Amino acid sequence: MRFYTQETHIKRRDLYRLWLQENYKTELKAIKLAFIFGSVARHDGVYDDCDLMICSSSMPGQCSWDSLRHCNDKNKNKFEGKFDLSLSVILLTQEEYEENIGVLNRIKCGPKINIY
Repeated sequence: MRFYTQETHIKRRDLYRLWLQENYKTELKAIKLAFIFGSVARHDGVYDDCDLMICSSSMPGQCSWDSLRHCNDKNKNKFEGKFDLSLSVILLTQEEYEENIGVLNRIKCGPKINIY
């Protein structure tokens, strides 16, 4: 389904949340927050992909960080199969997420669907 109405969006938010919980089971401890942003969150009409931001309490080099990165890679196909959308994931540490960077600030202030 590539066309979303407001009603579909509300149902999808819960589906996205469940999908994350099911597919990141062992990695949830390392996730501080996760949300969908971009065209899906803005309800732009036709969606070619879904943008997912994950902010982690882990740091590069830690086992939990490596596990999150691996999980992102393997879950992209699962997401596309379930939602008929390709998944683009941005994984940041909490420090990176809190940086004052223009494009990141626009993402943080823009429409989003909080899923964790």
